[in-house]
Amino acid sequence: MKISLISKIKQISHHLKVSLKVSKGLLWILLLIIITFLSRVVLLLATPGTMYYYDSYNYFSQALEFIRSGRLPSLDPPFTLLLGFWIFLFGSISEPLIVARFFSITLAVITSIFLFNLSKKFLGEDFAFLTTLLIMMEPIFLSFSITTHNDVLAVMNAILSLSWALSKRRVLYVLGAPITFILAVSSKPFLYIVLGIPIILIYLHKILSSKMSMKFKLVILVGGLVIFSLAPLSPFAQEYYFSITRFDPITKAAIFLRPKTIQFVIDQIFVLTSINFIDISFQALFIAGNLFVLYTLLSRYRQKSKAANPGTPEFLPLFMLIIVYLSIPVFAIFFIGYQIIGGSVFLILDLNRRYLMWPRFAILWIDTFALWMIISTIMKQRGIRNEG
Repeated sequence: MKISLISKIKQISHHLKVSLKVSKGLLWILLLIIITFLSRVVLLLATPGTMYYYDSYNYFSQALEFIRSGRLPSLDPPFTLLLGFWIFLFGSISEPLIVARFFSITLAVITSIFLFNLSKKFLGEDFAFLTTLLIMMEPIFLSFSITTHNDVLAVMNAILSLSWALSKRRVLYVLGAPITFILAVSSKPFLYIVLGIPIILIYLHKILSSKMSMKFKLVILVGGLVIFSLAPLSPFAQEYYFSITRFDPITKAAIFLRPKTIQFVIDQIFVLTSINFIDISFQALFIAGNLFVLYTLLSRYRQKSKAANPGTPEFLPLFMLIIVYLSIPVFAIFFIGYQIIGGSVFLILDLNRRYLMWPRFAILWIDTFALWMIISTIMKQRGIRNEG
């Protein structure tokens, strides 16, 4: 009788722990949804006439044209089609421009959920909540997620592609991740390099560690790498590339990849606000994060942990660092302005600020990781002292 009573108490206790754990995760997601939504609504109400410019009106007008005549849009079709369906469904609620803005806000809310689910794979739900909260409040992303632009959808697809590539479910890493990666790149072509390298590392491990025969592995690896390498040479990619620049990639790199352009990009990326304390903290935590990433990976390899491979969430910090460090030369080569006068190229040290949010997302992720490691180390030391 006593044994059965004890076992029932243990079962009840176990179910309570499980339900509390689930409830905690749902609570964090609910808070993120509320904070992400309200922060953008407040910003929209405070600045109703800002953040609407040429590109936004193009997306908006093509979405309306699709609704009225069924004409397919030429400007980022996935985003513009979704915007058109959104306006068709909710256009009667308010002015179409306001409805279009709430489309971006809704995408930001959905993105917060996907980012939470990606980050919790690494250090759990508490870390995921803090990381997602900080990234959702990044100033540039916050401001651009109240306008009609494809930035937010591109962010969502990029997060999904990385998350699904790391998934153990075959349908997600075989179909979901490649599709969302293609969608992200179609919106922001520079992601082909910046996000493509981490994705390649993940798939290299998944293929090499699979139970397929070595010949089949080689066929998939060689075929995949050939397709990935030749994709930029496709007529569509070439047409887009030469529509934004007259230089071939090698010439462009030779002209634009200079110490002053690299330094300019670094300065732009790592100055988060105009408040010195915040910016210094932002930079210091990133430096500490680099050291923690190296320490964590080395310790995993020394322990011969199964998690010490690119196919697991343990490598998320390294992928975030890759995104940051690849963004610097890519931005210097492709996003620095220039003028041609008398046959000479003069560089204009200017950068569209909305591109800066991409490396800043990764930096904020690394900063949160560094802060988490510092706090955990302090707590462990206090625990050891108390036990002593």
